[in-house]
Amino acid sequence: MKKIVLTAVIAAMAHLSVNSQALQHCGTNDHQKLIEAADPSITKAREKLERFTQNYSASTSVNRTGQVLITIPVVFHILYNNAAQNISTARIMDQLNVLNNDYAKLNADTGVTPLAFRPIAANTQIQFCLAQQDPNGQPTTGILRIPISTGNPSTFPSNLSAPWSRNSYLNIYVGNFGGILGVAQLPGGPANTDYVNALYTTVGGPNNPGTEPAYDLGRTLTHEIGHWLNLYHTFDGGCQGGNANNCSSSGDNVCDTPPTSGSNFNCPGTQNTCTETSPFPPPYTSDQNDMTVNYMDYVDDECMVMFSQGQANRMVACINGARSSLLQSQGCIPPNVQAVDGGITAIVNPIGALCTSTFTPTITLKNFGTNPLTSVNMNYQIDNGTVQVQPWTGNLASFASVTLNLLPVTVGNGSHTFTSYTTQPNAVTDPNHANDTSRTNFSVGVGQLLPYQQPFTGSASFLPSGWSISNPDNSTTWDYIAGYGHSGNGCMWMDNANYQANGQVDEISMQALDLTGGVSANLSFWVAYTYWTTPVQYSDTLEVLISTNCGVSYNSIYKKWSTALATAPPQSSDFFPTASQWRQETVSLQPYISFNNVILKFRNITDYENNMFVDDINISIVTGIRKLNDNLSISVGPNPNQGKLNVRIDTQSAQQVDFKIFNAVGSLLMDEKIGVTSAVIKQFDISKFPNGIYHLTVTTNGQTYTEKLVLNR
Repeated sequence: MKKIVLTAVIAAMAHLSVNSQALQHCGTNDHQKLIEAADPSITKAREKLERFTQNYSASTSVNRTGQVLITIPVVFHILYNNAAQNISTARIMDQLNVLNNDYAKLNADTGVTPLAFRPIAANTQIQFCLAQQDPNGQPTTGILRIPISTGNPSTFPSNLSAPWSRNSYLNIYVGNFGGILGVAQLPGGPANTDYVNALYTTVGGPNNPGTEPAYDLGRTLTHEIGHWLNLYHTFDGGCQGGNANNCSSSGDNVCDTPPTSGSNFNCPGTQNTCTETSPFPPPYTSDQNDMTVNYMDYVDDECMVMFSQGQANRMVACINGARSSLLQSQGCIPPNVQAVDGGITAIVNPIGALCTSTFTPTITLKNFGTNPLTSVNMNYQIDNGTVQVQPWTGNLASFASVTLNLLPVTVGNGSHTFTSYTTQPNAVTDPNHANDTSRTNFSVGVGQLLPYQQPFTGSASFLPSGWSISNPDNSTTWDYIAGYGHSGNGCMWMDNANYQANGQVDEISMQALDLTGGVSANLSFWVAYTYWTTPVQYSDTLEVLISTNCGVSYNSIYKKWSTALATAPPQSSDFFPTASQWRQETVSLQPYISFNNVILKFRNITDYENNMFVDDINISIVTGIRKLNDNLSISVGPNPNQGKLNVRIDTQSAQQVDFKIFNAVGSLLMDEKIGVTSAVIKQFDISKFPNGIYHLTVTTNGQTYTEKLVLNR
């Protein structure tokens, strides 16, 4: 009888062993190969992230005890076709406990850890919470239950339930994904598949286990989230990198996880499939057994019990690098929900440039309260003028929104600010003022007269009056940075080095300008940029566009990228320019000098390459033309001048031209000769001179043209 029972047990174990290895444990490597083959820029992004990770890990304490606790908001997407797949909340909560215990080294089975590895078993100081508020600030349980019509959804089912922003949440999809236990995407890939999947039978914990034999204690998600936080399998690469000098190029790029020849299944116990040689990877002083108890192997759930300190450092580097936006996430904080709370989420009109002085303000009102919103006062004002009050009545459900037109207003030409805010929701004092107000800049009618200069002298001037930003993905966009300006303390910039996207467009639009009143006009600005990859394969793009119909349509007047845009050698680290790494660009606005309401905007198209800087934007106008001879005419502007003098020369034959600038008492301050063969714009920097009267003389072929200049900075 004992023999029969023992035979049956052995047969069952053999059956489990075969089934365990027949399952595809982790699809992360296969998924990564597919997305990198489809988009080579992902490979580049991974290389950049690896350099950051190695540098961060090298400068971080190996022992994370006492480090700041990091909490990641989690949202579970439960995709179910039947009752068994619609797993219970109790199993989800037990799964969450497993994650928190495993990542804190509080798991009850730490005793399984071999003595040699216990000193480096890590409390990662990473924890997980069910999301308390959704991306719109509304309360949530962090568990979304989505009925589906198919029994086996695709491996990455974002079409069935849209992932919440990866910048603020860890999305976990639970469903019947066929014969695969789990999949995750390493950081650096596309947003629409940047989440973690787990077979529904693996989700649970010791108190509420799943139903997958040998993989029912929740360790599948412990493993897959490790990938999401930039860990590789401990067996990736086999026995390579067994020497301390090679651990950064080993399969998992972690020094304190000894190499193993391949993936392990079941509970293999003590084994040593790779021989490390001296010098040994720290903290070891001899050849080590395989770390088969690591969460990043394929052993049974009951036999994987630890992360190493090196793995913990790598995950924390990820959270401070590619996934640093999680550190600012409010997802774990319950929203401040009041019974009555109204607010404004957007101003639809006015924005940008308006062609008429009378317009109808349009805003989006939202009910942030739990009770229906039946009345509210809509307050609005232009600049610092009189506040207009318009009552609204209706029946707006909790967390619903409505777009409202306010009474028309009339304003004068120029740049303005429109402010709107709510008061007295349901005839009571609003208990939450944080969401009441929205504000926008706009301009009307005839634009500002030239010349116009924007030197970005301080953060207080950013965003300049009348300017606006378009940031479609609500991520990295144009901003002010101190300490790296061309001529002053700061400038505007795009942090493309850390903008983990490809093809995203961010635009900054200037206030409306009046280009009339002269015979020509020019845009000039200074740019600093370089790319990351060498040889150049990818590049961010800088484009300047112009509109003459109040922003309805735009024409491109400048566009550069790659080596044409670069002002410095390629740099495989974040680029910040020195004084010599700037270049001035000049663009003629001659085709647009008949328009009095012109909008210019700078467009950045990111390719996750390197930082871009723009400073000292100047739009000047030339007010007159003087013909010196049959083959040469000259125009000078702007006048009065703020420091940048443009001289346009039009010629049909080769000419030698001599430029001299004198002060009011006749002292020569500048003398420069150039040869010209066609139309050219010569710019002089006279900003170093004090304000006052100057004289410019232009001499060619014995003829001299004299122009009085007024410098008024």
